[in-house]
Amino acid sequence: LVVLHGAWRDQRTKRQTKNWLFPAVCVLILLFGLDGLYSPTNKTYLKEAGVWLKENTPAKSSLFGNNLIVMYYSGRKVSRYEAVYEWQRTRELIRSGRWLNYDYLAFRIKREDSKRSVLLAQMLRKDSIKTVRNKKGDQVVIFQVR
Repeated sequence: LVVLHGAWRDQRTKRQTKNWLFPAVCVLILLFGLDGLYSPTNKTYLKEAGVWLKENTPAKSSLFGNNLIVMYYSGRKVSRYEAVYEWQRTRELIRSGRWLNYDYLAFRIKREDSKRSVLLAQMLRKDSIKTVRNKKGDQVVIFQVR
């Protein structure tokens, strides 16, 4: 960049068509920098689910969630011991009956695993009270335990 700038500066007063490389590189750097600032993640549904939990469940109620973003926006404390984020460990939590220690359950389900919402309802023998989805099919399914 320094070499290009020096060559551009030296040739700036002369009318040459070859003196375009440095300004073009500067424009590309600027465009790549701006592109890096814009990063649509489509994860607003996680925030929406957490805010819904915060606004529609008692503050003292206990909540199990398998997503840190949902838990953060719900305003609930996250216990690392029970913070189970892998599907296999979530199934173990349900099979062991530890899920009965909570008032609410919030499960993030990715679009490629959409059948898990039906499986969760069957395993818990409960219908969800709220489902928050994004346009791509990712979802947070919320159950009331008691």
